[in-house]
Amino acid sequence: MRRKAHQRETSQSGSLALLGFAGVLLLATALAPRQGSALAVLSLLPSGSASYVQWATERGGRIVGTTPLGGLVIDHAPDGAFYAALRHGTIAIAVPLGLCSPTPGS
Repeated sequence: MRRKAHQRETSQSGSLALLGFAGVLLLATALAPRQGSALAVLSLLPSGSASYVQWATERGGRIVGTTPLGGLVIDHAPDGAFYAALRHGTIAIAVPLGLCSPTPGS
């Protein structure tokens, strides 16, 4: 009897983990910037934003503003922007340009 209860708990926790993973994947897909769209870059690591912005600008992106959270806004998302951002220690989220503050001198 005890063994069946343990198997049921293990099965439930496995199902919850799978459901959580599916939810994160769905959210990431919904927020991932499409090629050519504007994106906000939020750093997870101290040097993440700098290396990612360099990567994006080498592929046609241009810094056009800042986010209220201290991130940068790039006007043209290169192909593969979301996964490249994760590799650089940042998060790239699709944003409408109208919600961005212009950077001084732009």
